[in-house]
Amino acid sequence: MTKRHGLLLGVLLLFLILWSIWGPLPLGGSSTYLSVSGQSMLPTYHAGDLVVVRKSQTYRVGDVVAYRDPVLNRIILHRIVGTDGPRYLMKGDHNAWVDPYLPSREDIYGKAVLHRPGAARYLAWVQKPAGYLAFLAVVAFVWIFWELRHVGLQERRRRRLQRPREALKEREVSPLASPFRSAFYTALLLGIFLLGLSFYWARTPQTESIIQVLTYTQRGTFSYEGSAPKGAAYPDGKVKTEDPLFLGILSSVLVNFSYEVGGYPLEKAQGEGQMVALLRGQSGWSRAYPLVEPFTFEGTSARLEGILPLAEMKKDVEALQAETGYRLDRYTLTIQPKILQKGSLAGTPVESLFAPELSFDWEALLAKLSVTDPQKLTAALEPEKTGNLSLTTPVPRHLRVLGWEPPVSVAWRTALIAALLLFLASGFFYWQWRKDLVLDPLSLWRKRAGHLWVESQGLHLLSDQEGVVWLGDFESILKVARDYERFLFHEELEDGQHFFLVRDVDATYAFRGRPQSEKPLFQLKSITKEVP
Repeated sequence: MTKRHGLLLGVLLLFLILWSIWGPLPLGGSSTYLSVSGQSMLPTYHAGDLVVVRKSQTYRVGDVVAYRDPVLNRIILHRIVGTDGPRYLMKGDHNAWVDPYLPSREDIYGKAVLHRPGAARYLAWVQKPAGYLAFLAVVAFVWIFWELRHVGLQERRRRRLQRPREALKEREVSPLASPFRSAFYTALLLGIFLLGLSFYWARTPQTESIIQVLTYTQRGTFSYEGSAPKGAAYPDGKVKTEDPLFLGILSSVLVNFSYEVGGYPLEKAQGEGQMVALLRGQSGWSRAYPLVEPFTFEGTSARLEGILPLAEMKKDVEALQAETGYRLDRYTLTIQPKILQKGSLAGTPVESLFAPELSFDWEALLAKLSVTDPQKLTAALEPEKTGNLSLTTPVPRHLRVLGWEPPVSVAWRTALIAALLLFLASGFFYWQWRKDLVLDPLSLWRKRAGHLWVESQGLHLLSDQEGVVWLGDFESILKVARDYERFLFHEELEDGQHFFLVRDVDATYAFRGRPQSEKPLFQLKSITKEVP
């Protein structure tokens, strides 16, 4: 391994270590970067501050943590002030109340480990498309600069070895500068990164618990009607809702109550109902008059109708006064339906009692509605009751990656497939690069000789002269040519052998032979010294 490769490996290992600690959680790190907004954490944190939170094995009272509130659908940065079983009580330092949602350990992103006042604007800049593209451009520039620097070093080394003479100088580009080399390393590093990312995501929880609030509303409508002689009290001879009930004219009226359930649909809905009229005095006396006997119904709607016996009620009050002699008592007439609704919401059984009241002031000659304000009267005639059911539901956990929010199960599979494709691509690039690096034997000799190599014909005849020093291998004659800075003349003989000749002032050196096998350049020991 060369020094350069060792340096690259060291930098890569350092980067991976730092990334595992400070890298964003969606990209394989363990940290989450948050921008503070609002005033709930004053004076600890101010709006615009940057806070980094990191997953922890334990969370204690007093720790500032970030958690996702499923109701608000946002990340909250507050302090732990207590526990309730497996859940935590959260509160902002500047708030006087405890957060309504109690997060579990799975809801918590991490504990605050770093605070930089006013630094959130830099995070916001990187999160913008233009900022992120600029960041990628810087990374790409650094990578390209490193590659070009290496190619430039090779070019300068090649020039030093050639020592220009040189019309014979041949400017060649090293196979080490093959574009497949950069593509191989790029695809390999990206593949390793995505493979690690897929393993990390695969180990994180695939689901998260959210609180789903199911709301249903029980509604009712009171009405009453009757007939009476035409006159000043009832000009058209009809008694309608909101009219006073004159006891000397009316003996009874028909009371109606329409009931229904709205909102989230109830499953397997059924119910029980009844309706009574209560006549009560301030003295404590009371009498009940059944209007609708108990009954059952299917579904989420029902209609209750009953006869309100005004004459009987008047007679009972007069009998009470005659018997007791107490005539100063004040009475209230109340119409009270009772609906016990049953059913299930999302598979969870629910049961709710709906018992609104419509009140009348009972006087000696009439009974009139107790409320006269239009808004209050509408509320009395059209009562409603809202019920909520909070369900903790497991849902697929989503990640946020550059504006893409896939489920974790989809994200890690996608990263794994992308990593495998990159490994296949890196294998293809490696194969192409190896093809460039593997030279035939003669080309390898020519490459190593560089500008000293000169093709010739007939020089092998000089080998018969006296004073020729025969060398045993190509390495020796190449060394002589380099040491004395002499041309290395080459001639291919008819028998397939190759003849080499180096002429110096005092001696002539020769070698006859042929290379034995092909060698890839990256298997040579001192490649940067051997190959320009």
